Amino acid sequence: MGRPRRGDGASDFIPLGVSFATPHDLGSRHAYANFCRAAAVTPLPTGYGMVLGQDLSGRRYTYLIEDVAFARSLGEDGLGNLADATLDALRELRRDGWPDEWELPADLAPLLRGRSRSTTPH
Repeated sequence: MGRPRRGDGASDFIPLGVSFATPHDLGSRHAYANFCRAAAVTPLPTGYGMVLGQDLSGRRYTYLIEDVAFARSLGEDGLGNLADATLDALRELRRDGWPDEWELPADLAPLLRGRSRSTTPH
């Protein structure tokens, strides 16, 4: 699984959905702390927004965004407006795969699955 990396190589990233890992979205601070431990990220008071996507070869990635309000606006406004360089410019954390593919505690996987707002890539 590995530790998250600071954004690199987003030029071929196709955003497909937005999901959230916050105490509210996961149902409790305990569930959120478990997510952060499993995802190898530092817990933040407001949590993380996540942009899920893939590169041109189909390899899946997740960008964990510290600005949850920005991530929510992406989900509301549609990801088609997200420029390729935006995620690198924000220097957000990038992980291989999508949250439901990570080794998360069994009680968290269903909470993250089905919470993404997907869009059709342009």
